[in-house]
Amino acid sequence: MNNFGDIDVCMRREVLSCLRDAWVDESKTGISYEINFNRYLNQYTLPGPLDEIDLKRIEGEIADMLAEVTE
Repeated sequence: MNNFGDIDVCMRREVLSCLRDAWVDESKTGISYEINFNRYLNQYTLPGPLDEIDLKRIEGEIADMLAEVTE
């Protein structure tokens, strides 16, 4: 049993609502594992020491981006 419950219910709710012609190959189903892609793809890196961060420059960049959006 996965987090979604029964596979047929999951297919109807999560997949078929978007992809009407989707199907499950029952010969390839079995025990599955959840893979946390964030753990492998989104590696957090520290921005660096606070005294090395140029906040005035960053504030200016943010202000410029906001000005573009509000034009």
